[in-house]
Amino acid sequence: MRKYFIIGFLILTTMLTAIIGCGVKRENKLLAKISDRTITLGEFEQRYRHKVYPSEEEEKEDKMKTLNTMIEEKLFAIAGEKDGMREEVEKTLEDYPDRLAVNQLYEEMVVKKAQVSLIELKKTYRKMGRELHGRHIVLKTKEEADSIYRELRKNDAKNFADLARLSIDTKTKDKAGDLGWFVWGRMDPEHQEIAYKLKLGQISKPFETRFGWDVLQIVDERTKKIRTFEEEKQTIESTLKRQKMTKTATDFLDKIKSRAKIHYDTTAIRMLAGKSTQDKPANPFEPPPLPVLTEEEGKQVIVTSILGTITAADLIADAEKKFRKPPLNTEETIIRFLEGELTNKLLVRAAGRLHLQKHPEVIKNYNRTLDNRVAGEYRKKYITPREEIPEDEMKSYYETNKETYSIPERRAAKVVVIKSKEESEDIYRRIKRGGDIGK
Repeated sequence: MRKYFIIGFLILTTMLTAIIGCGVKRENKLLAKISDRTITLGEFEQRYRHKVYPSEEEEKEDKMKTLNTMIEEKLFAIAGEKDGMREEVEKTLEDYPDRLAVNQLYEEMVVKKAQVSLIELKKTYRKMGRELHGRHIVLKTKEEADSIYRELRKNDAKNFADLARLSIDTKTKDKAGDLGWFVWGRMDPEHQEIAYKLKLGQISKPFETRFGWDVLQIVDERTKKIRTFEEEKQTIESTLKRQKMTKTATDFLDKIKSRAKIHYDTTAIRMLAGKSTQDKPANPFEPPPLPVLTEEEGKQVIVTSILGTITAADLIADAEKKFRKPPLNTEETIIRFLEGELTNKLLVRAAGRLHLQKHPEVIKNYNRTLDNRVAGEYRKKYITPREEIPEDEMKSYYETNKETYSIPERRAAKVVVIKSKEESEDIYRRIKRGGDIGK
C-alpha cells in the first residue's frame, strides 16, 4: 500500500500544474494512473468544486487535496478488490448498468437531438422585441370553441366582447377577454407559440390548453427595448434547448409506449385495490401496507404488453423491492405504479436494442461507481471501523441535547423586482390567473 501512496504523491505534484493552468476542459487528459486505474481531467472536473480563493496557494492546496482523495479511492479500490470485496459489491449493483444505459439513451435520443440553430436563436430574439396585447375566449369543448370561432369570423370579431361572456376564464370574461400586454417568455408556452404566429387583428383557430379550448386574438403590438443579441443569446439558447428536450423526451416516451401495446385489466386492478388493508399505518408518512393475496388472486394478469404479462403477484413482488413501498390501495395508485414500472422496462429495452449497456461511457461510469463502492467498503472495514454505540446511550444524548436537533419554522417565498408599477401590476394579474411566478 505504501508504494501506491508514493506513486500517487509523485503523480499529484507533477500533474498539478496541468490542472491549475488548464483553461480548456479536455476530458480525456490523463492526470493519474494507479495500477490499471486512471483519473482523467474530466473526472477531476466533475469532482472538484470551484471556489473563489484568496490566493493561488490556497487554490493549489485545495486541488491537491481533491486529487489526493481521488487517488486514495483508487488505492482503496485496488486493495478492496484483492480482499475479495468486488464480487459482493457487484451484487448490489445488479440493475445499475441498465440505469446507466437509460441515462445514455436520454443523452443519445434527447440531449443530442435538442440542438438549437443560429436561425432559431435570432428568430426568438426578434420575438422578444415584440410586445403583444391580446384577448381570448376559453371554452370547455372543441365543439363550443369551433362555434365561437365561426361566429367571430362571420362578424369580423366585432362581437368578441359579447361572446367573451361565455368564456370559462372568470378573470377575463367580464373584461371582453382582455389579457393585457405580454412579452415572449412571460406567458404559458401553449399561448405563446400561437400568439407570436398571429398577425395584428388575426383570430387563432381553437387550440387546446390545460385550461380548455382557447380562441385568441392579437389586438395591438408595440416594440420592446431589449438587450443586444449577444447579451441575450445564452439565455435564449438554454431556454429553447430546455423546451426542445422536454418535447423530445415526451415524444420519445409516447412513441415507445404507443408501440408497447399496453392493456390494463381493470377487473384485476379493482380486485387488487380491494384487497388493500384499510388500516392506517402507525406512521402517517408511511404508505398503507401492500395487499395480501391468495395464490389464485396472485395469478390474475394485471397488464399485458410487448414485454409480456404482469400478474398481481409480480406487481406485489416489484413493490416489495422498493426502498419506499408504493401505495397500492386505489386503482389510480396501482395504475400509476404500473406505468412507472413499464416505462422503465421499455426504456431499458430501448437502450438494449441500441446496445447502450456496452457504450464506453456506461462502462466507464459503472467501473467508477464500482471502484467507489469497493473503496468505501474497504475504508469502512480497515481504515475507519465504526464503533457501535448502545441505543440507550444515543437516546440519553438526544434527550440532553434535544434543542440541537430542533428545526425552526421555515417558509418559502418568491420575489420579483420590477422596474415600473405598470409591469408589476401586469405580472400580478398574470399570477392571479394562475401564471408561474418563476417565468
